[in-house]
Amino acid sequence: IDLRNNVLNGKISTFIGQLHRLQYLYLSDNWLTSTIPTEIGLLPSLKWIYLTENRLSGTIPSEIWSRTELEWLYLNVNNFTGSIADRIGYLKILSELFLDGNDFTGTIPNGLFQLRSLKTLSLDSNMFSGTLSSRLGLLESLTTLNLFGNLFSGSVPSEIGALSSLEELYLHDNALYGIMPSQICNIPSINDPGTEWFFCADCGNSTLSNECSCCTSCYNYDEGACIQV
Repeated sequence: IDLRNNVLNGKISTFIGQLHRLQYLYLSDNWLTSTIPTEIGLLPSLKWIYLTENRLSGTIPSEIWSRTELEWLYLNVNNFTGSIADRIGYLKILSELFLDGNDFTGTIPNGLFQLRSLKTLSLDSNMFSGTLSSRLGLLESLTTLNLFGNLFSGSVPSEIGALSSLEELYLHDNALYGIMPSQICNIPSINDPGTEWFFCADCGNSTLSNECSCCTSCYNYDEGACIQV
């Protein structure tokens, strides 16, 4: 089903649960409201879910975490709340996870660090908190890590430097502090002329000063943007 970029409004019908052969669900860029029906999480063949840029709210149905065939999950730019369940670890072949632009809270669940096929992790612009786990370094397939615009605190774990395929890293607009670990500045893509490296942190800010020799930009709170260094 591809119904992107329309003016669909109202709720997603529970009858969607009868589409047992459905593999791809595109409902992004509409005006859909209310919650995700649990029936979506009961579709046995579902691989891609695109619900980006609607007005959906509530929590993610627990049934979603049982869809082990899921490869892409896009729930960004909505009004979702609550925390992310540890059962997310069941989505073993998930490669794209976009939860940015919502009102999620809590910490990054341990289950997420089991997603070894994950290439893009976008959790920015929420209210996630706590320290960044060293287990982020287990996400060996990551090319993009977006954690900016949250309430994360503490130091940046050196284990992020183990992400040898990483090309984009955004840590700014949090409460992180300290010197950026040298391991991150030694990620192969930084010195690969064929790879364009992007890294923004709170370096040089008067209140949150992450010293960072390999940052390509520093976040400017007055302008609300990453400024190239």
